[in-house]
Amino acid sequence: MMATREARLPDSRLLACALVLTCAVAGLRGASLQSTDKRQERLQEAVARVYDTSVLHRIDIVIAPDDARTILNRTSERVRCTFTFDGVVLKDVGIRQAGGTFNRFVSIDQKPTLSVKFDDFVNGLELHGLEKMVLKDGRQDSGFVGEHLTYEVYRRAGIAAPMTAHAHVTINGTDSGIYVMREPINRDFLTWKPFPVTAMASPSTSTTRTSTHTRKTAA
Repeated sequence: MMATREARLPDSRLLACALVLTCAVAGLRGASLQSTDKRQERLQEAVARVYDTSVLHRIDIVIAPDDARTILNRTSERVRCTFTFDGVVLKDVGIRQAGGTFNRFVSIDQKPTLSVKFDDFVNGLELHGLEKMVLKDGRQDSGFVGEHLTYEVYRRAGIAAPMTAHAHVTINGTDSGIYVMREPINRDFLTWKPFPVTAMASPSTSTTRTSTHTRKTAA
């Protein structure tokens, strides 16, 4: 009988063990939530900066001749390029033609739609914190505003939708004209998407991503 009692932990010790375990789990959850909040804030600022609709962005893309011929093929594999965004130069960026079955693939001098992945060849390479971008040629949206306004309506209705902006693009020195920059549906989008108001909202609206970024930059 004595041995049995000694083998049992007193109730107070059991409660103490449970309390320590609970605190440890809560601490881990708290750290995880804090990390997620910081990532959401960082991505929100990055999206506001890259997809700023108050300016016409400038993008210059340089692809080696052999690689430029390679991306004529319908493939998920990317080739290397040098990607310059508003003066920020990124080397060894992954690029390929984008589009589904109904999007024709063209040579680079005929204004292709492009999928750009900044960390495809260099792990951790990002554009202001973003991993990827889609450049739409406008063949199915000749006014370059249809997709942009559609997503804006979604966001104002409280539905998450990709951010868009416009850029003047050159490819290997050839002026390819205006492109629609579109945010891809990827990990970054799924991390920060619960922000329904966009850069087109009133400057007095404190929840807009662009106005928030502008205030922080001005400060």
